Amino acid sequence: MSSERTAIVMAGIPKTNLSLYHQIRFQVGDPTSFVQIDSSTGSDRHLILRDIEMGRAKRHAKVDHVHCPADFAPATGLSGDRETATAQATAELLRQNHVSSVRVDRSLPFSFAHQLILADIQISYDEELGVIDRRMKDS
Repeated sequence: MSSERTAIVMAGIPKTNLSLYHQIRFQVGDPTSFVQIDSSTGSDRHLILRDIEMGRAKRHAKVDHVHCPADFAPATGLSGDRETATAQATAELLRQNHVSSVRVDRSLPFSFAHQLILADIQISYDEELGVIDRRMKDS
């Protein structure tokens, strides 16, 4: 059995959410989630976004894995609403990876928090998450 793991979750629309954009370095105008799953051997960076953006994201986003919501559809199915479907898929990705708690930043949409709560994933708000990184100049 796998041990419980923790993760960082950020979500929203990278075109308007600069903290999320800074994490993934990929601009898109659709609901997106970034999940960094931490383990004793390092971390895996996942991006969930609309299927038509996957090819572009695989080429340009600063993540290890690119998915669409259908890749992590819960047993009850995905909502027809893009944001809700992305939130459901985010919770399912975490569940499948045995993540029991997540740290989130101040911009997490409540639709994502709601899906995490439904999946019994503990949410910890980190007021500094992404702030310092975003303020640092890129080299």
